[in-house]
Parts: sequence; C-alpha cells; structure tokens
Amino acid sequence: MSAPRKKHRKKMQEEKKSGTIIAMRVTVILVVILLAFAVFINSPYLVRNATAVEVEGEKYTVADFNFYFQVAYNDFYITVQGANAPTSTMLPQAGKSLKSQIYNKETGETWSDFFRTLALENLKETTNIYKAAVAEGFTLSDEKREAMENEIKTLMDTAKIYGYKKFDDYLEAIYGNGMTEEIFRKNVERKYIVDEYTSRYEESLKYSPEELESYYEENKHLLDYFKYRYFLVRADKVDEEALGYDEEAIEKAKEAELEKARVRAEEYAARIHSEEDFIAVAREYNPEDYGKDDSTLRFYKGDLLGSVYGPWLRDEERREGDVTTAKITTGYYVVYFISRNDNRYLTHNIRYLTIAPNSVDLESGTDEEKAAKLEEYKKEAEKVANEAYNQWMSTGGTEESFLEIAELYEGVTNVRTESGTIENVYLSELPEVCEEWIFSGDRKVGDGTLLYDPEVGYYIIYYAGTGRVYRELLAEEGLRDRDMREWKSSMTAKDANVTWFMRLAL
Repeated sequence: MSAPRKKHRKKMQEEKKSGTIIAMRVTVILVVILLAFAVFINSPYLVRNATAVEVEGEKYTVADFNFYFQVAYNDFYITVQGANAPTSTMLPQAGKSLKSQIYNKETGETWSDFFRTLALENLKETTNIYKAAVAEGFTLSDEKREAMENEIKTLMDTAKIYGYKKFDDYLEAIYGNGMTEEIFRKNVERKYIVDEYTSRYEESLKYSPEELESYYEENKHLLDYFKYRYFLVRADKVDEEALGYDEEAIEKAKEAELEKARVRAEEYAARIHSEEDFIAVAREYNPEDYGKDDSTLRFYKGDLLGSVYGPWLRDEERREGDVTTAKITTGYYVVYFISRNDNRYLTHNIRYLTIAPNSVDLESGTDEEKAAKLEEYKKEAEKVANEAYNQWMSTGGTEESFLEIAELYEGVTNVRTESGTIENVYLSELPEVCEEWIFSGDRKVGDGTLLYDPEVGYYIIYYAGTGRVYRELLAEEGLRDRDMREWKSSMTAKDANVTWFMRLAL
C-alpha cells in the first residue's frame, strides 16, 4: 500500500473515532439533561409552586390538587363502604398504582383518571363558593375552628403512632411528594370555610307556610307515607340441565313457571277480604318467611316504593282493603293497601341513652359458645340499663340529671352505649316499642322511661316536647334540596384550565 493511501485511511479512522466520541458525549449530555429534568419536575419545589389547575382565576398547585385528589378518593371509599357494596369490585386494588388499574374497560379510563375527574369537579364547585366567602369577609366560627384543629391534631397523633418523626413525612406518604403541613393546613381550612359557608347559606333559606303547602301538594305522591302488606309468590326454578341448556327451551319453561305463579297469586288475592285474611294467606303460602303477623307489613315514603307496585299504591283512588298482584322476573307480588298518611302530625323531641350488649366475636368459638356468650352480654346490658335508669330516677328524673347519667355511662366497656338528642322524631324512625311510647298521645315534657327492643337493646328516653309538623319538615327539606342544587350549579365554574403539570399529580 502506498504512503498516501495509508495516510488517507489513517485520517478516516481518526475522523470516525472522533465522530463516535462526539456522539457519545452528546448522548451522555442528553441523558444528564433528561435526568436533571426528571429530578426537576418531581422536585418538591415544583410540586409546591407549579400551577396544575386554574379555576376562575384561582390557581392550584400540584400539591393543592393532590390534596383534592385524596379527598375524592376518601369520599368515594366511604360512600362505597356505607352502601355495604362489594368493595372488591367497586374500589381499586390496594398496593397497586391507580394509573395501572382500569376503571372503565370501554373507555380505557384508569382509576387515577376517575379520581382526577372527581377532584376537578370538586374544585369547580367549591372555588366560587370559597371566593364568595372571602369576598364577604367570612371566617370560621370558633366551633368549626376547634373542630379543624382537632382533626389536624388527630392526624398528627396518627403519624406518631405509625412511627413518623416529622408530620410532613406522613403527609407526603398520603398526599404525595412535596406536601407540607402549611399546604395541608391551608387546604383543610379552605374546605372547612366552604362547608360552613354553604351550611350558613342553606340555613338562611326560609319558606312561608304557603310555599311549604304548595310544594307538598305538588309532590305528595313522593312525600306521603304508604302502609301496606305484601308477599311474593315465587315461580319455581327451571332445571336447565334437564333442558340441555337450550336457551329457547329454558326461556319457555321460565315463562310457564311464571304463569303458574301468576295463577297462584291471583287465587290468593281472591281470598283476601281483610288484613287478617292477608296475614293468614301469607302464612299459609310460606310459614317460614311470613309466620309473624308483621312480617309482611311495610310503611314507606312514596319515593321509595319503586316501579313494580308503587304506581298502584300511589293512585289517589286507592282505598283500604284493595288488593292487587304485580309481576317481577321471579314471580308475582300479592299487595294489600292499608292506608296513606299525608304527614299532618306533630313530631317529637327526645333525649336518649341506648345500652346494648357487646358484639359476640364471630371468628372463634362454637355456636353453643357464641349463644352462651351472647346471653351473658344481654344480661350485662340489662343490668347496666336498669342501674342507669334507677340512678336517673333517684336523682329526680330531670333533664339535667339525664345529661349527667348519659355522660356517666357513655363509653363504659362492658356494654355498647350511645347518647344524644333527636329532634322531630317521625313515625317509623325508631323501633316500634319507642314509637308507641313517644306517640301515645299523652306524653308531657319531663316524662321518662326504660324500653327494650330485641334488635337494638335498651332505650332510656327523656321526653323533651313536641317538634314541628312532619309535613312541613318534608316540604322544607325538598325545597332546600332543590334550591341548594340550583345555588351550587350557579356557583360551579364552567371549566378548569389544566396545565401540563397536572401529570405530576397523584
């Protein structure tokens, strides 16, 4: 190889090597930049200061939004738990990222997306309410301020229990990177202000007797209470295996069984000419489910009657003794109309102390051992209830002494207790034994009693006087619900400006 060619080849190798080195340097620089950027966007500083959402000129940082995100999650969780729903299917799995779990398979929406939407709606609804409160110079009442401080203190105590030396570290574990006590406190106070301001507005809504009467009359089919009896004549189940799992054959067989149930239900209905007849017929059909005289009895508000036999019960031509049958997919109801209550009665005010047996541990012991333990707990509850009642009576049976007794027995460990005040007690709100005493017609302020209900336990009751007419209360509740929905709608922002930094939120 000639010297010039060797020299040219060497030069090319050097240029290639130089180019490789430059490329490597560029790559390293890009990686460093990306890492630095990743650290920057997840830095506490950015989380605490970057605007994630802007609503009606009000700016919320990533940390602020994370607070509302967690509130949305907690509220949803409590709602699901309160409804006794199957939480395993209605809540995301614990310990897994919300962004990795699908909430809606059709749209691909994740649980993270779902709670972000709820948090955004909350911000849109509350922002203008908060701004209005601030504009009016509204501040928290001493009572609400104390409640807020107690809530924060409880959370601080919880942090210590879980081993956190710094409260901020605990808050970051719950609300995400960058959360501090200062940010948390600011958002908690904002929430308390919105809640109290909203309550104050609701309390300011007043209605004349004419408005209440007019609203009730317009909605009486939903507000009246209906007393009736019913039982279900079930269609026999179809043997699908015997029918070879043939869908058409199964459907025909089900229709045939349903027709048999209709015939039986109408035969039963034809034999009913009084409430006593209904009780006897229901017991004859199913002595296990309908053996007790009151097992078929119902007393429900119109809006809870449903669509199967609700329209029939709500018909203004309905009269006591009317009987009908109503079809559902599993059989036919036999329904007996007793009465319709337009709620023109006085409610009552009481103070109460309940004393109930402790719960038996269902995880251990034989059935016999559990039954024996339950009897032991019942006897203890009876003993404590009698002691409390006799002690109250021995000190004069006054309202003042009742409060002292209630405080004395609140929280004792050998039974379960609860005390408080109930204003405007209405029919069907309390167990029948309590209702009969309260609504006996000859109650006077200062009356007291000890009552027993097998489902709850012992009730010690102090009668504090009559309340309002229930009809007026229902009308006022309906009007307030309507007007509060309209008010909140008028205060809700139409849209929220979401920034790129929203991606940093939980």
